[in-house]
Amino acid sequence: MTLTVVPPWMRWVYTHSRIVGLFLSMTFASYKAYENRMLYIASVDRSVMLEDRLNEEREQTEFTKNTLKTVLFNIATANFDFDIIPMPFWYKVYDKENDQFKMVYVNRAYENHYDIERIKYLSNLDKDVHGTERANEYEKFDRKAFSSRTAVFAIEPDILGGKAEVIKWRVDRGGDIFIYGMITKYIKE
Repeated sequence: MTLTVVPPWMRWVYTHSRIVGLFLSMTFASYKAYENRMLYIASVDRSVMLEDRLNEEREQTEFTKNTLKTVLFNIATANFDFDIIPMPFWYKVYDKENDQFKMVYVNRAYENHYDIERIKYLSNLDKDVHGTERANEYEKFDRKAFSSRTAVFAIEPDILGGKAEVIKWRVDRGGDIFIYGMITKYIKE
């Protein structure tokens, strides 16, 4: 049996490789712990942001519900100044002879938001003011409210771009049929 002599540099590599391996393992474990901590912090931040957004949506929904309750109550009692509604509001009368909806009223919020004068819009059709394509979208939900006799929520193109969530409902008064509408929320694209 012959003994082989291990050169000193090999002995040094062997003894230190365990230390280097241990060091690399600890470094990798530390990096993974750091990475997991960063992911956890990012998820907590995202969770807080989503919770804030959800709370904003809830507040907006509650505001919309309260506004709608006030509007509907005051319309029912015929004791309401529509100019105090903070969202764009309008109503149209159904022209039975021509089977069309003509604008009767827009409130101040409508005028201010869309920079349009009431007089330009009154007794006109949507297509006279906004063009045929947009008017067809508006009329589709006007007719839905007209035939359903209940409030209809719709997503319609906004005059200024984007979309708007709108509520429309039918009111029969004095032999005429009106379609009331109000924007409840703006949706950015």
